[in-house]
Amino acid sequence: MSIIELYFGFHGRIERKTFWLASIAPGTIQTIVWVGYESFPIPPPVLAFAAGVAAFAMAMLNAKRLHDVGKSGWWQLISLLSIPLIIGAYLALFWNSPVLALALSLSAMVTSLAGLWIVIQMWFFQGASGDNDFGPAPASKDIARSLEQEISQLQPATARLALANMPPPSGVIDRTSRGAARASRNGGFGRRDSRIG
Repeated sequence: MSIIELYFGFHGRIERKTFWLASIAPGTIQTIVWVGYESFPIPPPVLAFAAGVAAFAMAMLNAKRLHDVGKSGWWQLISLLSIPLIIGAYLALFWNSPVLALALSLSAMVTSLAGLWIVIQMWFFQGASGDNDFGPAPASKDIARSLEQEISQLQPATARLALANMPPPSGVIDRTSRGAARASRNGGFGRRDSRIG
């Protein structure tokens, strides 16, 4: 899966480790934008666009992680459903309807708990083993297989480099030290040195 597919694609599955590592970039961007919104010399529309792109990327990561645990990516919206329910409860209190406000508040509490359960499953549960409705399991074997293919493509180049740096076989005469070998042959035990008369 490419980086573009990981952050902006709707399909596929990712395991927990990939999810946590891939979440660092959009989480960092969102934190920087929201913490330093007024202190950066960057125009606010640019910062809002960056935060929106990071939020979309995080939503796609959440969807892929939910796919891994066997749920649709739309389940992440349950955690957002409590926001309009709470707003509705405040409006019901404003309109003097305490029964409706209580019902909306209880509904917001239930959806918040359901959203929390979805987040716990997404962050901490192991994915479904094998294939599911959302695709094949994201296995480290696939990563290992792709690494093996890359290594096998590199092997001819590394073999040529190894041969270039390899010393010559023992039977080959090294021409650079030929004169030194001849000098040692002439003067040895039982031979007469040519310099002596």
